[in-house]
Amino acid sequence: MPITIDEGRRLFTITTDHATYQLGVHPLGFLMHYYYGPRTDGTDFSYLPQYRDRGLSPQPADAHDDRTVSCDAMPLEYPCQGSGDFRTVCLRVRRPVEGQDAWGCDLRYAGHRLLDQAPCPDGLPVMARPAGSGRTLQITLRDQEAGVEAVLYYTAYESCDVIARQAVIRNIGADGLTVVKAASAGLDLYQPQPWDALTLYGRWAGERNVQRQRLGHGTFAIGSTRGASSAQHNPFIAVCEPDAGEDHGCCYGLLLVYSGGFSIQAQRDQFDQTRLTMGMDDEGLAAVLAPGGSLTTPQAMLVFSAAGLGAMSRRLHDAIRGFLLPKAPALRPVLLNSWEACYFDIDEKRILTLARQAADLGMDMLVMDDGWFGHRDDDRSSLGDWTADRRKFPDGLSGLSAKIKAMGLKFGLWLEPEMVSMDSDLYRAHPEWVLAVPGRAPHSARDQYVLDMTNPEVAAYLWEKLSRLLAEDGIDYVKWDMNRNITEAWSNTPGRHGALLHDYIKAVYALLQRLTAAFPAVLFEGCAAGGGRFDAGMLACVPQIWCSDDTDPIERLAIQYGTSLAYPACVMTCHVSVSPNHQTGRSTPLTTRGIVAMAGVLGYELDPAALTDRQKDEIRAQVARYRDIAPLMMEGDLYRLTPGPDETELVGWMHVAKDRRRAVVSAVATAVHANAPTAYIRLAGLDPDTMYAIEGRPQPLSGQALMAGGLPLGEVRGDYPAWQLMLTAAGED
Repeated sequence: MPITIDEGRRLFTITTDHATYQLGVHPLGFLMHYYYGPRTDGTDFSYLPQYRDRGLSPQPADAHDDRTVSCDAMPLEYPCQGSGDFRTVCLRVRRPVEGQDAWGCDLRYAGHRLLDQAPCPDGLPVMARPAGSGRTLQITLRDQEAGVEAVLYYTAYESCDVIARQAVIRNIGADGLTVVKAASAGLDLYQPQPWDALTLYGRWAGERNVQRQRLGHGTFAIGSTRGASSAQHNPFIAVCEPDAGEDHGCCYGLLLVYSGGFSIQAQRDQFDQTRLTMGMDDEGLAAVLAPGGSLTTPQAMLVFSAAGLGAMSRRLHDAIRGFLLPKAPALRPVLLNSWEACYFDIDEKRILTLARQAADLGMDMLVMDDGWFGHRDDDRSSLGDWTADRRKFPDGLSGLSAKIKAMGLKFGLWLEPEMVSMDSDLYRAHPEWVLAVPGRAPHSARDQYVLDMTNPEVAAYLWEKLSRLLAEDGIDYVKWDMNRNITEAWSNTPGRHGALLHDYIKAVYALLQRLTAAFPAVLFEGCAAGGGRFDAGMLACVPQIWCSDDTDPIERLAIQYGTSLAYPACVMTCHVSVSPNHQTGRSTPLTTRGIVAMAGVLGYELDPAALTDRQKDEIRAQVARYRDIAPLMMEGDLYRLTPGPDETELVGWMHVAKDRRRAVVSAVATAVHANAPTAYIRLAGLDPDTMYAIEGRPQPLSGQALMAGGLPLGEVRGDYPAWQLMLTAAGED
């Protein structure tokens, strides 16, 4: 069993394939964190926390002046404000007492249960139930006097070494309870030692760059107040030993299954202890709970690796693929998207021309991006009017779709359902459906406004429009975009109770889940001005997300490298675009663009009419190649072979089949030099005793040799040269 309970010592131990997590109950009822690290069997770690008089650190009243007991120094599982803990906490509440606000509570252990699965989490996405019974530990903490209860859930996913955590905050008797912070998980690394934090920062067209820094005294924080997980920060953090690398060192990874605003804090305290907290954004939270009411937090995934960042990533990848993603084929359709080929200048003739060219190049699908609906000739109008522009498409979408499918292609469509333009029939009919503060004109961004997704009338309108579109017009794929963040968090819908931003993203999930359930054959892709909502919450609804609006392959090396720290290749949509690139003006070889895009779900975003015959032949070869290697790339183990692109001039990675019989090695040189040394790359993840035939090389080599001595790539010459080599166990086709 992955969860064992010692009733006598009130000790709870969660064991996965490579890790052990242990918590227990202090004699005064505090829920203590004892251990999270390499797997041990049958060890009681309650001896580790040391209790000393900490001077001015306060004691609870029932400690009877025992100065060794203070929440300000103890390692706690779910610390709360008001308990004498002055560090960053997981829970902050206020309640009325004699006409004034009383802040805080004092949570103590009240009971536990072993469950087959956690209860339904109030419309939030969660990982699927793991196989077997008794995989979820429920622990209830309570402050009866304050009328507050926190129910904590721990679910063990043994094979991928993930522990999923979640909390439900309940009002069990307070006249009124306002929750202003409710984290999904806290983790106290209380043994004093230095730690590095790895986070993913960015901007539009430059998402998920890696930042690594030493955690000093004080609080390090990242998050989003934008109503979306954002391009600026991603809801992921890795905390690791300072010398930890790809294949060595202890690492903790935390990933939030949530697409709204979030908060992650890492605090090194006065005693050199480090506390991590992760949860929804609390700057915009003031959730009012009536007696009997509750607030459910998003799920957080925790993973530990004693074998470096690479193992941490692979375990998160396995968890996402195995327990989070909706069903999708390993071989996704190779598509041609109209955006960078046409932008808004589209009509039936041009789209059909693109479709014929896509079919000629061996692709599977034509996707029509923005500009097909209302009277949308630029980004200033028509969002919300999800009806084909008959000026451009006289036979409507169904007529266009039928013509495309007659060419042997599937047909996809771009949508931005959460938004509305003021110049639209929808806004003219329902201006009250926009998120806006009464008496104040709302902020404009990209000339569009945010619909109040919490309004049942908005949800009903979008369901009617989108379900009819998908049912009648032969749509095989939807690119679901979201191009601005929320500035006015005010709703005409009653009953929001200070949690509008949280309710907004739950409403998006509800609509997406309803559509995907009703149309299981349609492939949905997430997008938010590129990668502005690239997170595990969205991946519970859609199997892939557009990685970034930046299609420059050299820029994409950094974006995709950072993304791979938490997310597998099968969720990253990557397109080959034109050279010179539209975002940077950089020129790169078509071969390099193809190899970089094959690190995820391959697509194209260019005008085939501008290609030479030689380039067309190369694209046909790329498409055929991708179909051969896609299952390995999508389902295999990723090994990052070099440091990040900012630290090296040769960026390499490889995907290895689970049985280690096949592998694909990819590398890109980002700089060249005269009279340069030969480029070598040391491989990883192979079976040391297997001989591998290497594509284009006459001599098989052992996995041991390739991992110890490396593979010579040859001369680095020309603009951004790239290599891609297939390795196959000798004697196998």
